Amino acid sequence: MKLTPLRQWVCDSCGKVIDKPENGWCEWYTERDISFDIGFRIVHHTESCMYDDRTMKQRKLITKDFNLTDGLGAGGLGHFLHMIELSEKGFHNKVDIVQLVEMMRRLYIPYYEEARLYWNDALRDSFHDGCGFDENILLDIIENYGGGKTDSLGSHSSANQCYPRILSYSLLQSLNLSSNFTIPFWLMRWNLSKTVSK
Repeated sequence: MKLTPLRQWVCDSCGKVIDKPENGWCEWYTERDISFDIGFRIVHHTESCMYDDRTMKQRKLITKDFNLTDGLGAGGLGHFLHMIELSEKGFHNKVDIVQLVEMMRRLYIPYYEEARLYWNDALRDSFHDGCGFDENILLDIIENYGGGKTDSLGSHSSANQCYPRILSYSLLQSLNLSSNFTIPFWLMRWNLSKTVSK
């Protein structure tokens, strides 16, 4: 079963493949009492997979969402970065950074969605250190643990392994972000331990 990079994802609700962006949905919810955004996930755009509004309201939770197609590209990335920026400045609800960054990796890093299915196995075997997200590393994980680029599904979260390296200065420049645009330091931090050990 193929996962086309940045075009197909594993649904966080049913576990089946979302075969194209038009059939996907990004969603999360706000815990109203503490103004906290959490529950970030990628699902099929169907009632059976999406959060149920009635159930969420009964639990005093506010659902937020948009089409997966709207979340892709520079526009979607800019939206999520803006959420983080406003949250850090106290102008917006606090967000579950671990969940949001994981969803961003899945949306913007080629081959990550498939490599994440084998992430824990590769970590266990010391095949990688959990901090590399470039294409060659992700393809190596897929090749060694998935039997190639087209195999089975699983789940993982790499968030606790290291600080993410998903953004670079050149990427920010390409998005034409304002010079006063700030990003939390941990979002930009590189894996210094790898550099020192070389």
